[in-house]
Amino acid sequence: MYVNDGKGNASRGGNGILINRDMFREHLKFFYTHWIEHKTDCWGSSDALVFATPAQDIDTNSFTLQRWLYGWTFPNTIIVFMGEQIHYLCSQKKAAMLESLIIDTKDAVGAETVMHKNDKKFDGSGIIDVILQSIHKCREHGSPIVVYIAGESPEVSELFYMKDETESIYVKKAALLTSRVMESFVVLKLKAVVGKEGKISHSSLMNDTIAVIEEPPKIGINLKSINVDKCYPPIFLSGGKFDIKPSASSNDEDLYYGSRGVIICAIGSDYNWYCSNVARTYLIDANTMQRKAYRVLLNAQMAEGPEFAPNLTKSAGSRIGVEFSESNLSLNANNGKLVNERIVFNVSLGFQDLQAQTNDPKTEKFSLKEFSDACSLKVEPIVTEACSSKPNLRTNNYNQDMLAGVGSKTGDGGERATLVSQEKLQLAGTKFGTIQLFDLCIRPAFERQGRRLAATLEADVNGFRYSTKLDQIIEIIYRNVKHAIFYESEKKNITLLHFHLHNHIMMGNKKTKEVQFYYEVRDVV
Repeated sequence: MYVNDGKGNASRGGNGILINRDMFREHLKFFYTHWIEHKTDCWGSSDALVFATPAQDIDTNSFTLQRWLYGWTFPNTIIVFMGEQIHYLCSQKKAAMLESLIIDTKDAVGAETVMHKNDKKFDGSGIIDVILQSIHKCREHGSPIVVYIAGESPEVSELFYMKDETESIYVKKAALLTSRVMESFVVLKLKAVVGKEGKISHSSLMNDTIAVIEEPPKIGINLKSINVDKCYPPIFLSGGKFDIKPSASSNDEDLYYGSRGVIICAIGSDYNWYCSNVARTYLIDANTMQRKAYRVLLNAQMAEGPEFAPNLTKSAGSRIGVEFSESNLSLNANNGKLVNERIVFNVSLGFQDLQAQTNDPKTEKFSLKEFSDACSLKVEPIVTEACSSKPNLRTNNYNQDMLAGVGSKTGDGGERATLVSQEKLQLAGTKFGTIQLFDLCIRPAFERQGRRLAATLEADVNGFRYSTKLDQIIEIIYRNVKHAIFYESEKKNITLLHFHLHNHIMMGNKKTKEVQFYYEVRDVV
């Protein structure tokens, strides 16, 4: 982990690790100030605070404190904070890293740094006795010693509530990465799979997304890979099996995008340990019930749709930052805690197990989930702006594009279900060679195309295949052609090939028996 604010005020410890010294001093000073001011109500009137970390880096208050103070984690380490001393019990390599902060510790809180380097040959009990003796010496005459050993109590999280300027930058960078992954990879990947009627499992989508998160330059973001990570394995859900809790996982079943289908995607990434999160729900050829539920979810602040209240998630989100989710500051009816400026929230709403009024087990029950990460009080909303645009209920462009692309496959109003089944197109490939005509336009045009888009028409084994650079594809089987008419460019500026078909095919979300391919010539003949 490389931790630096770009101003050169970083200290290089052992193993080349850089620690942001300015952030360390500021956070240590805030830590001690909070301890003094809230010694009774938060810290149990303690004279010493002990934070111990196990061998594995797991979600504990002690590890979170280390990330917040040092921008790094130190497993198998005990840190004891006292008024005039800070004791470290750790390995020699970790001691080399922490010794680079001795002067900064003295400048920030006036405390001496005492380093105890543990040897694997001994159990460390002798060093513990030395630390305990130091704690006894710091007590006032005749007063008992009170030691606070950090566990999972919520008091420690009080330190991480408000974000300073550097922390806000870290959250913004994390949120930029998360929103860009959703915008530039996940949405396009889903559109490609649905548009080509392809198959891909939820777990494969998860692995592909992780690879993009871990390599930000792949999506045009100038962040070093060593500074970023996923907050949790990306979640992809569809096919009627929905668990919208943060602990949900992507299974090995294929993505389901049939009519009335629902796809939920959730991804989270962090930058220098500071987290961000976003989730989106995509409705495939949605019925009235599904559309209403989605509209209500996006307008929840207007108290719309009381019939959906029993299915609403119990929380509207929580604070986010160096901790992915802090339950002590959840946005729910039971939390009367006051919020302050510079607190960043991950706003999250969802519906669980709604009835879609269908008979298909893959669509009869559905859930909806929306994470709008992140926003802070007074400061402008931090991020996932790219995944959000308010005026249209935030059924954003990505969602609308997805619906339009899927519409061409599922059919608007069930029209696809009335089509006559046709044989599958067999591509000629390089073995037989293909005959191709380039730069052809098509009538009727693809929906949402907005302008004429030239593409390629190729003759394959048993039919024609017309494909654009946007992966828009039309297939016409030879047996389905009733009449083929060629129009030369006589006194007109186009050459045209017209197919009149036996049976309808889908163009966008409409059926047609008439398809034209044409080429614009430069000069009128």
